[in-house]
Amino acid sequence: MTLTEIYDKLSNGQALTAGEKGFYREKIYRKLAGQMMGKWSLIKDFADYQTLSQLQKSIRGGVIADDASVSDQIVLYQYDRKANEIDNDLTDLMIGVGVVVDTLIINFTDEQIGEDRSVRSFFTYITGNAYFNQPNTAGYQWTAPGGEGLQGTFRIDLTTFEQGTISLLDNLSQFIDFQQTRPDIDEAKAEEILDTTIYELLPGFQTRQERIDNFFAEYEALKGNKPEFHDMDGDGQPDTWADPTAEDTYETGHDIAHDSNEGFINRDDDSAGITVDSNKTLEYLRNDLNDYLLDKDYAAGAGADDGLPVYENVSSGFLKIRNLNQAIIVRNLESNDVGLGTRDDPTWQSTGFTITMWVKFLDRVSTGTLFNFGNPLRTIDPYGFMLETFVAKKTSDTTFDIPGYYEDVTMGDPGQSTWEPHWAFSESDTERFIRLVVRDENDDIRDSHIGGSYSIAPELFMPALHRRDTREGNPDVSYTSTALEQDDHRVFNYTRVPVDLQEWYFIVATYDKDYKEDQYIEDPAYYSDPDFWKWNVIPGTDPVQYTSASGYGNKCKVEIISKTDLLRARGYRL
Repeated sequence: MTLTEIYDKLSNGQALTAGEKGFYREKIYRKLAGQMMGKWSLIKDFADYQTLSQLQKSIRGGVIADDASVSDQIVLYQYDRKANEIDNDLTDLMIGVGVVVDTLIINFTDEQIGEDRSVRSFFTYITGNAYFNQPNTAGYQWTAPGGEGLQGTFRIDLTTFEQGTISLLDNLSQFIDFQQTRPDIDEAKAEEILDTTIYELLPGFQTRQERIDNFFAEYEALKGNKPEFHDMDGDGQPDTWADPTAEDTYETGHDIAHDSNEGFINRDDDSAGITVDSNKTLEYLRNDLNDYLLDKDYAAGAGADDGLPVYENVSSGFLKIRNLNQAIIVRNLESNDVGLGTRDDPTWQSTGFTITMWVKFLDRVSTGTLFNFGNPLRTIDPYGFMLETFVAKKTSDTTFDIPGYYEDVTMGDPGQSTWEPHWAFSESDTERFIRLVVRDENDDIRDSHIGGSYSIAPELFMPALHRRDTREGNPDVSYTSTALEQDDHRVFNYTRVPVDLQEWYFIVATYDKDYKEDQYIEDPAYYSDPDFWKWNVIPGTDPVQYTSASGYGNKCKVEIISKTDLLRARGYRL
């Protein structure tokens, strides 16, 4: 219910319900009370009232008394109209006239005041606008200019109503007086007696640990989802962080810069032209935390000597091959020789070769050729050599796959000769390997796998070159397949690459036909010694003598070193 609804009914000549009349009367009393409070100084001047408490009522002896003392319970009514029931005749007249509440004005005058300072006439009449719904009667005057809606103004003479002037003061009994002065307090003495820290008015106190717990809880909620690789060009190689069709990625508006209601912390300050505070991003947090963990880097060897120089890249950039199936074709436009001889005169078979390259693996599962000259494993007219990477992927607690070669390989038991090495799948569900495969001058297959003991029991070994078949019925002469093709567990005999997607690796692949390999294949003193097959052990020495180039071991060898280890070995600080 609103006054507007009541005015609409009055202007249309409709009668009000009892509830509407009560609501209407309450609004009238509140307006009159406001008028009187605004002129309280005049009321005090005309009457013997100094404070509002003189007008308040109290409960005394179970009944309502017209005065109140300090110890009495003050009477406050839920509705102003309950405190002024004696004035119902006056308000009934106003309701009958249809007053517009906001236009009500109490008019004060000092005329006709007796020597006894009679309070009867210190406010003498009420004026305002009204919707007249009854004829002019004694007690008020009105003018009616005609027209729709508001019909005219009125004046009600309060002297017409017995006790009308006095009883309106009951409106003021609903107000509570307040002290306008305060005593002086000696603050020094007060602090000696009173506890001036009022904890009830302070926000909830948190311990330091609670603040830390809340910080990490908020971070977990606001850091967002990890971006994932997506293959945007469909070539089988993950090549971007963004998938424009996916939900919940930073690139589709789920950082706070794009979505102020549901977004997460910005990853960086590169947000498609949207202003981002660079000091409030995940990238900022990462860089800031680095300064607080320098001791950890030191302990890990990354900053072992602060006096060492920081390495600066010499080259301004590098050539990026985004996919293992992409390649660079090296050609000699003047002849068929690219430095390795020709198909009819393969000088590399007699001189050997060394291939070096920097490689960074962007995922854990991609496989393919890193470098090749011909194809030594093809069925028709095999020729040349290749440097290849492949993976073993754990599929359950008891099986693993070698994509492109084997599926559902059963893991061995410690009591079997096919027991996996202790490091297999210890850091990830995948293991990456690199191998060099060469077809030599005798049309035999050579590759870079080595021997090694994969158990605490010395007799449980993986033989070094277990790869012979029965071509022409002579297993001691023919080498027509790689070790991996002979036995699925030989996957662990190749050069392993640690799983670190942020690291660069320098690969050195060498073929030297002069190294003595075949005569030591079945020698039990060396077939399970990786150092022997990597050219580092001189056979027949006791104690064992180590060297960098013994002349014995695999004709094919692959070695790797990370950029981190290489720079540290060269005396640089990372």
